[in-house]
Amino acid sequence: MNDPADDETRTPPMNDSLINPPHSDAVIQNDAPGDGARPDSASREQSPRTVRQRLGPILVVSSLRRPIVGRVWAVLIAGACAGTLALAASLRPDPTGFGTHTQFGWSACGFLVQTGYPCPTCGMTTAFADFATGHPIRAFMHQPMGLILAAGTAVVGIVALAAAISGRVLGVNWYRVNPVRVVWAFVVLFIGSWAYLIVIGRVSGTLPAR
Repeated sequence: MNDPADDETRTPPMNDSLINPPHSDAVIQNDAPGDGARPDSASREQSPRTVRQRLGPILVVSSLRRPIVGRVWAVLIAGACAGTLALAASLRPDPTGFGTHTQFGWSACGFLVQTGYPCPTCGMTTAFADFATGHPIRAFMHQPMGLILAAGTAVVGIVALAAAISGRVLGVNWYRVNPVRVVWAFVVLFIGSWAYLIVIGRVSGTLPAR
């Protein structure tokens, strides 16, 4: 016969599973990030294309926040763009590509007179005049950046006129477009256009101007 006191004081054997639950190492390994861990399906979905889709399209159409004031501004912008192109169309583009602005009574470009080479803005007025009179190729040959600005003026005028009529405006989604990259692209195009004028002038023998 066993003594009941001995049964009460006897310590039962510990179950090893209570201390180390089964598969605990596997659970920790899956939860903890590691170099060899594979990304789950949610992580794989976060691709750059998916992020761009969530940010929306590059161009968006939205209603004017203040319809009356917005329409007034749209009319003013459209009028300014139309007036600029109409004024450019009244000019006679200089065949040399420079000096069209002198028809306003302004003096010749001082940089061109002193160095014999055009400044970065030389040919802008000529390019605007060429574009406004229906000669975009000639505008590009005279000043590529001038053609871009003239075409941009026309696009802005059309968008503003549409906003004044419909009350809805087409805009850029700046969550998709990086403004810094836009500025740098503008600077590169501006400098590249200037270099183009100098190279073409040297090749054709029209530069340096005398």
